[in-house]
Amino acid sequence: MYLHGKGAERDVGKASELLKLAAQNGSTLAYTDLFDVLWESDDESAEEEKVQIVEYLASVGEPEAQRLRGRMLRHGVGVEKDLEKAIECIRVAVDANVARALPDLCDILMDTGTEDAAKEMVSTATRYAELNEPWALNRLANARMVGIGTEKDVEEGLRLHMKAMEYGSAESARDFYDYADSIKDVKALEKAIGPLRRFAEHGDPDCMMRIGRMHWEGYCAPYDRAAGLEWMRAAASLRREYRQELGSLVGEETGAEARDERRPPANVYLCNSTEGRGCAHVQEEDRSEDPRAFHRSEE
Repeated sequence: MYLHGKGAERDVGKASELLKLAAQNGSTLAYTDLFDVLWESDDESAEEEKVQIVEYLASVGEPEAQRLRGRMLRHGVGVEKDLEKAIECIRVAVDANVARALPDLCDILMDTGTEDAAKEMVSTATRYAELNEPWALNRLANARMVGIGTEKDVEEGLRLHMKAMEYGSAESARDFYDYADSIKDVKALEKAIGPLRRFAEHGDPDCMMRIGRMHWEGYCAPYDRAAGLEWMRAAASLRREYRQELGSLVGEETGAEARDERRPPANVYLCNSTEGRGCAHVQEEDRSEDPRAFHRSEE
């Protein structure tokens, strides 16, 4: 409730306190959820706590520990970075049918940068995409968008992203929007806004930050700095990189100007949708010639 703002005001600190209490009472699920909160916050002071969580889960024979250890090895958090060891840990978790182990494996395989690893990732994602697994549809879409481990097919990649969104992938909502934004495709942007907002309302930090930027800049959404600030603060409460961006972006503008100013910027014309689904018509000189590379490492 407190973590996602469902039934109560969003309060990550309160959520963390409750998760710690549940963990102290023996809930292994609470340990895992607490690890995820600490991971998203990217707080360097919490690295030792993350290590302790993994060590505890391993001591009680919880296979989830292998997935979390693999994630730490992948990013060099609390331990020395080692992709080979990370893959070994994740494979153990996959064999134990640990939830989220398969998407983690696919992401690490992409990190290795080898052709064989990319093909294994595509093979794994294809198998589960046929079962309409959202994470698999997202990874396969990203691979098709850039032609890694498979033939490049942007249209097929976008189709897979649309399907992934239908099955609940916030990652595809983020990635589809980022691609449409990178090439300034108005029609694609209009398709992207609805799912992006829906996942933002369900608490996904990537989607919340993008909705916040849109309102802040008056881009594809009504220009409203108060709304933009609210969305960005919600995203920043969950992820360190967004706290840093918010501080850099907002600066001293969080006073009266941020609350009251709503004039649109000069370079866009806004559709006046009360739901923020209208899309800006971007000037031709803003068009990017470099589409975004879609594969994204976990933050």
